[in-house]
Amino acid sequence: MTAEPMSAPPTPESVTTPVTSGNGPGGNGTGGNETGGNGAGGRGPGPAVAQALLAVAARCDAVARVWLAGTTLAMAGLLAVQVVFRYAFNHSLFWSEELGRALLVQLTFVGASVAWRGRAHIGMDALVARFSPEWAWRARLLVLCVCVAFFAAVAWHGARFTLFLLPQQTAALGVSRAVVFVAVPVGGGLLTLHGVADLLAHLWPGADAGDGDGRDTGSSTAPAPSPPPDAPAREGC
Repeated sequence: MTAEPMSAPPTPESVTTPVTSGNGPGGNGTGGNETGGNGAGGRGPGPAVAQALLAVAARCDAVARVWLAGTTLAMAGLLAVQVVFRYAFNHSLFWSEELGRALLVQLTFVGASVAWRGRAHIGMDALVARFSPEWAWRARLLVLCVCVAFFAAVAWHGARFTLFLLPQQTAALGVSRAVVFVAVPVGGGLLTLHGVADLLAHLWPGADAGDGDGRDTGSSTAPAPSPPPDAPAREGC
């Protein structure tokens, strides 16, 4: 019996990596970028647009948080003053209830955009959790598209309703009712902006790396399978 001579392993220079075209959930990638089209570090306008939109959404969210904090403090102070005047001075502020409703509208619609950005809305994933990573990715894509369409409708019809209320005045404050309900199109616009930003971050998962706020965009991609181990050299006899 004689042992067959083992062939020398191929050097890295002699190995040719095949270029595959991946049509994964998110686009048509080339060279292993199967998810998200051009991928995190791919070429093309997609990731750049996503990063720019995420940066704009982050700045708008910072302004909305400041506005929301001021509105919350104003509403808390208004309620405290109303209680003091009613029970200490036996005098009720006739305009406090109307101003409180106006502040509540601001808190509702602007706060909804801040809650979306901070992932504070209630979510139900009992069904999606049973999906495979690929189908979970598609389900989230569908949800984001539906949400963006709904938010855009809220912004559009809210703007039309605000223009309709422009000549009308409130009973107690004497200001235009459009000042109160302008929060509806503003909140809808912010929700649309955040929804589109999350949609692009879902299509290009690496685009949110430079966002800087540590948010989880919820993008789920299937892990790449590990290559099979090299077969051991056999000896013939």
